[in-house]
Amino acid sequence: MTRTANWLYGWLLLLPAAAMLALFTHYPAVTTLWHSFESTPKAARPSVYVGVENYRQLADDPIFWKSLTSASICIRQRPGSGSATPRTCQ
Repeated sequence: MTRTANWLYGWLLLLPAAAMLALFTHYPAVTTLWHSFESTPKAARPSVYVGVENYRQLADDPIFWKSLTSASICIRQRPGSGSATPRTCQ
């Protein structure tokens, strides 16, 4: 086999795995980000583009900041806590 044939053969073997990776990881992440800029659709009303308004509401919500702080503490405490989960992280 020539070098070009080996190169092409390698990429053809890699193509199905790369397509599955994109299909099951990258596509959902991109569509989730896209839909986060839209309002939530209701029964008779489709979703509407609202821009960063959803993120503004999230930044103004004190419960979000409390849960983010709590999750951050649990993530930081977990590696040093051994097998026991700290009571605040349950």
